[in-house]
Amino acid sequence: PTTQTQYTVSCFASPTYRLRLYHPIQDEYSPYSDSIIFGGNNCFEDTPQTGPTFTVTTTEDLPGNCGVTYCSVRAAIESANEQPGANTIIIPDGIYTTTIEGVYEDSNRTGDYDVLDDLTILGNASGTTILDAGKIDRLFEIAEDISFSINNVTMQNSNDTLWYDYNEINGAFIDAYYAGNIAISNSIFQNGFAYL
Repeated sequence: PTTQTQYTVSCFASPTYRLRLYHPIQDEYSPYSDSIIFGGNNCFEDTPQTGPTFTVTTTEDLPGNCGVTYCSVRAAIESANEQPGANTIIIPDGIYTTTIEGVYEDSNRTGDYDVLDDLTILGNASGTTILDAGKIDRLFEIAEDISFSINNVTMQNSNDTLWYDYNEINGAFIDAYYAGNIAISNSIFQNGFAYL
């Protein structure tokens, strides 16, 4: 007799997808694939950017790894998190709004951008490179002892009141409570909410 294993595929509803398989018998998921682009009836992989510099190519809030064709801020941060050592993300002009809701999550899948390794973010100019939290969370959470630098951006519409922890002080835009070195230059903060 032969046994047959059934798999299902899950995708994110956006032009770029990451796939993972679900094994119902073992009740577990495979790791996420690299970015996949779906167009019509075609499915093909996007060539990944390899770092240590990642360039954002879309204003959409797409999860996954940073590809040459489609790379969101979230995907660039995820790729930087997965590559050991300090990395740099270049963000061109545009308004980049977080739209994937969800708090109490620290792996960069939902809500704020979770920075898990040393990172520098370079916008083009503070008046034209805009990171918008969409009032669904703060913008960044920096992991313990991680160095983070952000330059030439506007950060706006951040909301840290959704999951305030009375035992610590969180930033309206950046939660760097346990982080290492933090540097912010040539940047604007506007319309942020947090408990004082």
